[in-house]
Amino acid sequence: MAGGTLRDILLGNLPVGWLTNAATINVIFFSALATMLFGSYIKQLQTALFLFDALGIGLFTIIGLEIAVQKGLSASICISLGTMSACFGGVLRDVLLNKVPLLFRREIYALACVAGGTLYYFLRSSPIDDDVAKVLCIGLIFSIRWVSVRYRLMLPRFYKQDELSG
Repeated sequence: MAGGTLRDILLGNLPVGWLTNAATINVIFFSALATMLFGSYIKQLQTALFLFDALGIGLFTIIGLEIAVQKGLSASICISLGTMSACFGGVLRDVLLNKVPLLFRREIYALACVAGGTLYYFLRSSPIDDDVAKVLCIGLIFSIRWVSVRYRLMLPRFYKQDELSG
């Protein structure tokens, strides 16, 4: 919700989507309730949760990008808003869990969204069916994320740890 909320606020789509959809509120409420009741079991599903997260960022990248395209914005803004839509939910989740968000670490997370969003933006004007383009781009985002975690591929470090403290 956080990424879509931020995107909607920036675009002036008010009230934000989840405030006008009772089904969304119900899913959020029951998901939170299930997490509280079955938290110990959920911890055993780390791999499944990772896979769904990777698919989710692909889906939300495309959704956010399409909403920005409907507003007639430039390619770079559309791709940025798609990436923001996908990533800021994870940022909020990690902050609430008192963790450093994935987005602020060296993991390849937002970069996967940028790559998939860029491909989708340009495939939209190709003869490829729109649904096929969406599936390809979600698959690309998922694959980049999965490969980067599987093989521990990281973004380069641009500063030394000592520079942070002093």
